[in-house]
Amino acid sequence: MASTSYLARVIYAPYDPNQDDFSGTYNLLVRAKSIPSPASAPNTVESTTFEDDTQTFEMGIKTADSKEITGNLEKDYLQGLNALAGQKVNIMHLYGTDGTGQVSRYVYVGQVIATPNDVGGVDEILEMTATIIPNTAAAEVTDLYDVVDNGDGTFEVTKDDGGLTNPTVGAVSSSATLFNTSVSDIQDSVVVGDTAITGTLKYLSSGDIADYWGAGNFIALDFSNFDANATSVKVGLDPSQGSGLVEILTDPDHNGVFKITNKDVQKFKIVTSDGTHTKTKTYDLSGLTVLNS
Repeated sequence: MASTSYLARVIYAPYDPNQDDFSGTYNLLVRAKSIPSPASAPNTVESTTFEDDTQTFEMGIKTADSKEITGNLEKDYLQGLNALAGQKVNIMHLYGTDGTGQVSRYVYVGQVIATPNDVGGVDEILEMTATIIPNTAAAEVTDLYDVVDNGDGTFEVTKDDGGLTNPTVGAVSSSATLFNTSVSDIQDSVVVGDTAITGTLKYLSSGDIADYWGAGNFIALDFSNFDANATSVKVGLDPSQGSGLVEILTDPDHNGVFKITNKDVQKFKIVTSDGTHTKTKTYDLSGLTVLNS
């Protein structure tokens, strides 16, 4: 079914490098009069040889030119965009006459600046252009996010997780032994809250864990109550020393030991998937106490 350009929109929200998705509270970029495509067609790369009697081509990389969105010159939009001062923002294009992108939604990260347009006549509407410099490739996410128009120029964007739930996370019992190391030698009084993990991490300089990963601080966690529809549950530190997120759903013990190299930067992350939807949860680690000896 065809759709018109009525209520096609571009909205933006602050960019958070620690956030895994594009959820958040967005603002209307400008009351637009023209919106360029969020995605570009790939270049064509010629592969013709002397043996060919017709040109042949291969698909090349996509271009990522700046995107110029025009609208009427309005003080609030002009000053609001320029107040960003080159900061990265999340950008979402919305297509569909409901104003929330039911036909199509695209997201990417970019930087925005606004400028007044040239005035070319004595009887015309003043216009402005919001120029977006894309920092990432645009992705089509129509079925992955829900958008609610708050009616005041703001929008609530939430990720559609398909009703998935993440597993319960807890500290491994201090009486347990992992990799021939007593958990009481790894940590003390570790508590997993709703958004943060606290406690004391001891310093391991010897044993199987330290021999494999190097001396340092580690945390031992176990996982339970997995979603019945989950086909994958990956856990780990972001950023990690090298292992990245590891599959825990198929691990018979459902536990693991993870090396903390910078508690103020690293987050503990869980990503549950059913093959179509994903649900991500992160835990802050800055409240941990790490011992150096």
